[in-house]
Amino acid sequence: MRRLQGPGLGLLLLVAPTWSVGAQRPPERPAVVIEEPRPLPVLPAAFVPFTIDPDLCRNGHVPTVGLTVYNVLAQPVAILRLRGRITTTISNTQMRCGTHVALWDGTLDGGTRAASPGIYYLQLTVDDRTNTRKVIVPQP
Repeated sequence: MRRLQGPGLGLLLLVAPTWSVGAQRPPERPAVVIEEPRPLPVLPAAFVPFTIDPDLCRNGHVPTVGLTVYNVLAQPVAILRLRGRITTTISNTQMRCGTHVALWDGTLDGGTRAASPGIYYLQLTVDDRTNTRKVIVPQP
């Protein structure tokens, strides 16, 4: 049997952590989920379902929530509001955990102008956790 030797013929072992039955996994952070807006593409408005994991509300904690629309230059251009509530914007708002639905009416700068066609980003912030989703506003 011939033995291969030389540079580059060594064996590289990648070691990945393995978990035994009795071992504990590192704790996972509770999920903050922003779902796909409906309808997508946004025309002229969209409902944005989002979920705050119940683990965030342990021991009576009430998380602080923000849901903001950003343009492609990462500039905030709109703040969403809760569905069915005209005046309740989701900006540093304390909310209970669970599933909620926000509404983006397709306007920018506090409702002063309609969003121009293009790509925007929705960012959900719950305490120190964030989740971002891309949104497309088509030509009318």
